[in-house]
Amino acid sequence: MVSNFLPPAVHAFGPRDEDLPWSYPWRPVDARTAHLDLVDYPFSVPEPGVHPQPPCPEETILVPEKSDPVSDREARLPRSPRLMSRNDTALLVIDVQERLLPSIRHREALVFNIGRLIRGARVLGVPVAATEQYPRGLGPTVAAIAEGLADIPSKTLFSCGECPGIFSRWRMEGRGRVLVTGIEAHVCVAQTVLDLLADDWLVYVAVDAISSRFPQDMETALRRLECEGAILTTVEAALFEWCEQAGTSEFKQISRLVREELPRGKPVENSGPASSFT
Repeated sequence: MVSNFLPPAVHAFGPRDEDLPWSYPWRPVDARTAHLDLVDYPFSVPEPGVHPQPPCPEETILVPEKSDPVSDREARLPRSPRLMSRNDTALLVIDVQERLLPSIRHREALVFNIGRLIRGARVLGVPVAATEQYPRGLGPTVAAIAEGLADIPSKTLFSCGECPGIFSRWRMEGRGRVLVTGIEAHVCVAQTVLDLLADDWLVYVAVDAISSRFPQDMETALRRLECEGAILTTVEAALFEWCEQAGTSEFKQISRLVREELPRGKPVENSGPASSFT
């Protein structure tokens, strides 16, 4: 059967309007508005020869209101809960003792950096506590760190969890974060950090204020602690987090601390004896 329907005539520019099966009003084609023919606009198409005018420039220019410095400060982003504050953080110095220190890598830099943290904590009102591992065998805390730190408790457990008075006091003060420093990274520091994490503390580890005798122990400890949930940081980063803003007298003191350089002296490398706990 042959259909009586014949396709519309086609010319170079497509089917003619009169050949289309729907109603399509004819109008002259204007090169400037030809693209409008293919779009279904929600408004009526203007009459031939009449083109819409752009709105008056005065109607489209939005003049921004003057900025209010007070409201800008009030609208600043909230402080990240992952950042330390002088009001909720405490500093813990673990077992930096006279007979243990000589075997530690980078021992001079270690003591220097812990000392800067202690001085910065004093400026900003951050509480500091230290511990000693079996002081009868490993000696007292080195003088450069012990100065100004009263009542340093001793322990035989590697973890500072044996000194619960430190942490209960900080809890009573409303502090839930601890910045951990000291030696050795893979023994007393690592076990203390893991115990604190298990007790729901937010724990930060200053990587340039802890050390071990051997680099593989230090590196492995840092990887493990970070995987377990500890936050790695540095001395300078911690000081500026505690300080939080510039333009204060405290900021000037902290700035001087971070600009200090390690005094040049004896080499800081030392492989040490086979064991530090003998």
